[in-house]
Amino acid sequence: MQKWEYMSVWVDRNWEVKSIVGYEEKRDTLPFLNEFLNIIGLVGWELVAVVPVEVGHRLFFKRPKP
Repeated sequence: MQKWEYMSVWVDRNWEVKSIVGYEEKRDTLPFLNEFLNIIGLVGWELVAVVPVEVGHRLFFKRPKP
C-alpha cells in the first residue's frame, strides 16, 4: 500500500510564502510562491488542495514516502 507524506504552506494575500509545515529544506528567507512551487515540484511534491483562510490561503501537498 502506498504511503504518503504531507506538507502545508500558508501564503498571504500577495501569494508570498509565510510558513511551511512538513518540508525540511533550511533557508534564511522564504521564497515567493512561484519559486517555491518550482523547487518542490522537482522533488516530487504535488499540490492537492488550496483552501482560503482569513489572511491568505493554505496549500496542501503530498508525495510518496520513499
